[in-house]
Amino acid sequence: MKLALIPPVDLLEHTARTDFQLMLPHLVRGKVLQSGRYAHTYRMHCDDPNQYVILDNGEAEGQLQSIVDLFRIAREYGVDELVIPDEIANAEGTRKRYEQFRRALETHTTAAFVRDTNFMYVLQGTTYEEFVDEALWAIEEDHIDVLGVPRHMIETLKMEDARFRLASRLVNESDKPLHLLGNSPLYSAELADFDWPSNVRSTDTSSPFNYAYSSLFLDDGLVQRRPSGYFNLPHETFNQMCLDRNIQLLQEWTSK
Repeated sequence: MKLALIPPVDLLEHTARTDFQLMLPHLVRGKVLQSGRYAHTYRMHCDDPNQYVILDNGEAEGQLQSIVDLFRIAREYGVDELVIPDEIANAEGTRKRYEQFRRALETHTTAAFVRDTNFMYVLQGTTYEEFVDEALWAIEEDHIDVLGVPRHMIETLKMEDARFRLASRLVNESDKPLHLLGNSPLYSAELADFDWPSNVRSTDTSSPFNYAYSSLFLDDGLVQRRPSGYFNLPHETFNQMCLDRNIQLLQEWTSK
């Protein structure tokens, strides 16, 4: 399983510890502290043929970007994959955004862009059955290459094994890969506790930094959410020993 780290801007050097990245659009173009440094870092990753870069849509950060702006950023940076706009916990709303995306794809992009870019559809819902239905529908859509499974699925369904169950349910349904979006603060050792099926390609997370902020380890079994003002926090507010061990744990868990 590939791993993408989502550090604060002051700790962007840690993204070089993996060959898989998740780029946040509001930090590339937004008016945030050191946004130029963020943009430079991810431009370098996009230019590196050994790195795989996903452009997020901003929904999980409360910074959803317009489809046209996402296309513009994707083309400018030359990303490998783009997350289709979604609506958290709303399957119907997410499908509507997909239809808008599909129409915009025909109007605002070229055949080469479609050919060279993978597109991730984020599964949404409020019940396990709804997530399954969304996945089975998305598998049949030509413009969907990857299925994103959000971290809120665990909290919304109150099921620690929700994402593992879904991945196992889909493993023989399609060759489209799954990406685990984020690491639930309610279950920080999720990656360690299951024998993930082969269709789970990758995951992204800020959790090693979130836990290091409070001098905690990912396997402590405690709940630790992302601190306020996270992306602008200075490096000295993070416990370096905890951070290194947390990243090492994630690398071990994703390499099983």
